Amino acid sequence: MLVLIDPASGYYLEKSPMDGVEYSKRKVNLLRNNMEKLIEVISQKRKQVQQVRTFQSSLLQLHLSRFPNRDHIKPLNLRCWPSNHPSFSSS
Repeated sequence: MLVLIDPASGYYLEKSPMDGVEYSKRKVNLLRNNMEKLIEVISQKRKQVQQVRTFQSSLLQLHLSRFPNRDHIKPLNLRCWPSNHPSFSSS
């Protein structure tokens, strides 16, 4: 008796039931290991993002402390212009 295995390559493998179980176990272990590595990378990236946010916040606080009287500072008026807007023309 043989079992068919789909290794996601467009082909099927014929294996004995025991070999099919072993193949499946190896595949599950491979996926689990890759998932654990990915979780670690995501965790590191989240820490990096938090460090950047903390740094940006400290820079903002430093800037605000240098200009205690901000009445003369107007907020920036940032708009998203369509690409065909005259201010984006190359001429």
